[in-house]
Amino acid sequence: MERLYGYYILQNQFNVDFNGGNWGGINEDDVENMILISGREAVPFLMTSGVERDVLRSIWAVADPDGVGTLVKRSQFYTILRLISLSQSHLLPPITTSNSDPASLLRETLSSTLSLKVSLPTFDAMSMPSTAHLISTYDTVPVENSTEGRSGEGVFQMVINHDYQYNQWLQQQQGGGMGGSGEGIVQSG
Repeated sequence: MERLYGYYILQNQFNVDFNGGNWGGINEDDVENMILISGREAVPFLMTSGVERDVLRSIWAVADPDGVGTLVKRSQFYTILRLISLSQSHLLPPITTSNSDPASLLRETLSSTLSLKVSLPTFDAMSMPSTAHLISTYDTVPVENSTEGRSGEGVFQMVINHDYQYNQWLQQQQGGGMGGSGEGIVQSG
């Protein structure tokens, strides 16, 4: 689901067009270098995540280790989205000026949380698309190993979990707290 959401953001916020909008038969390797997003272009959008500027700076350093200042690979963008999601979920270690290498700390955190399912990152600059919209729009885009070892039910579980997590987040934003009995939760993994 994270990749589908990444495609959505790239298309709707940064006007990245993959294969003229024709997703059929898209090859991940063929379009890996199709994005070109400068820090100047990305920062205003990323700031709407609510993540502190210093943390975003460290996140950018993880995605752009050579300090080019421009994202050229989708994997760089996905890294940023994942780290923002971890930050919004309060799963990142504290990033302070006393950290000698905050990017290294974030890389370690990213590596140790690869199998952890977290909510998709949210941004004030855009509304969250529905899971149904993401799947129906980008249904031919491979979802990273979503069904491995799960007899094909991985995507279904991700949809249920994401919708539940989103509804819980929405209730929190509206001041309703977590509440609820947790009905409808499908545990994945």
